[in-house]
Amino acid sequence: MKKTIAVLFGGRGQEHAVSCASAAAILAWLDRERYDPLPVAITREGDFFLYTGATRRIGDGTFPEDKKHLVPTFPARLGGVRGFLDGRRVRSVDAVIPCLHGDYGEDGRVQGLLDCAGLPYVGAGCAAGAVAADKAMTKAVAKLLGIPTLPWLLFTGREEEAEVSERVRAFFGTGEEFPALFVKPDCLGSSVGASPAGGEEEFLAAYRAAARYGRVIVEPRLAHPRELEVAALLTEEVPILSYPGEVDSGTAFYSYEEKYLEDTAKITLSPSLDRETEEKLYAHSASLLSYLGCEGLARVDYFLTEDGTLCFNEVNTFPGFTAISLYPRLMERAGIPPAKLLTKLVEAAIDRRL
Repeated sequence: MKKTIAVLFGGRGQEHAVSCASAAAILAWLDRERYDPLPVAITREGDFFLYTGATRRIGDGTFPEDKKHLVPTFPARLGGVRGFLDGRRVRSVDAVIPCLHGDYGEDGRVQGLLDCAGLPYVGAGCAAGAVAADKAMTKAVAKLLGIPTLPWLLFTGREEEAEVSERVRAFFGTGEEFPALFVKPDCLGSSVGASPAGGEEEFLAAYRAAARYGRVIVEPRLAHPRELEVAALLTEEVPILSYPGEVDSGTAFYSYEEKYLEDTAKITLSPSLDRETEEKLYAHSASLLSYLGCEGLARVDYFLTEDGTLCFNEVNTFPGFTAISLYPRLMERAGIPPAKLLTKLVEAAIDRRL
């Protein structure tokens, strides 16, 4: 008998469009001989709907216009049946794939809602998702574990600009020139709101752009770093860690457009690395993911500086899952193609003790 798997997509967060693109890919890859998918849309306003329309409308984000295929819903457990409301009854589901990136999705909020309804789901739990989504917190965890990170400053996003500039000069400055920096929101991914800055005026513009989303992280801007990413499958007793992938955007940084729209960045699935660096990547990733309590899937990102220093950057507990996303490509190179990968993730979620 087939199992019903709800695929949550969209969401209130800034990565709504990324979520839709990932969900369309997941629906295409999900093994239909094993599973019946139940697409569950979350609009930008936060309304939940069962969606019975075309998958292409999920992928391009136009599903809200397809009103005849939208039925109001919400995760629920009634009379021993757990699933999603469909009128006066509950549509039973065996597990949920919360294909939601960034705020209001990957950060533990939706996971807590699913926990309350008793619904098993793919990926990190509420606490792990919340901590991993906060860049400052994960950097603090990395520091606690002895894993190198870039130096950083954290701002609330509400400080006076003169105070921000003064603190930045005092912390990062080495002379009269304003330091070259990288600025990003503390709790967003996919490069949303992130930008490099080469002078004080440019920095303050970048700071204002990032502060629209809340707290702001400021780091030194590296000269020609290598960007390395390790994909993790956390469904087995021993985590499966992929060989690192490398991203070369050819521009100032790996932007949202390059990650999900343009496919112009150079992706290397077998970069040349010395043995010591490889071992550090695996050891640091395993240590971080274990300490954070991540489950199911994750991607851990690093910078490798010109002098060979490996610096932890961030953890993604539900990384991009489109056809051009690095996570499924790295796992496929590790011998686990997308359909098999999703089966492993779904079955592990079903087996999870609630």
